[in-house]
Amino acid sequence: IPRSDDRPDPETALWAALRDAGAEGVSVAELISASGKGRTWVYERLHQWAESGYVAQIARGRWRAGS
Repeated sequence: IPRSDDRPDPETALWAALRDAGAEGVSVAELISASGKGRTWVYERLHQWAESGYVAQIARGRWRAGS
């Protein structure tokens, strides 16, 4: 399915899903679906952003934007 011009880029979609996650966080599977990218790509971004303090791992496989 071709992407429409109004669909956000994968990093923007990933960030939106993390930002909108509640206290319980969002699963990696949901982040893969939201971004349209693979597991490795998602984990690379999560670990980069975690090192910078932008995201936090809530539980195994569950993440959200940092507070």
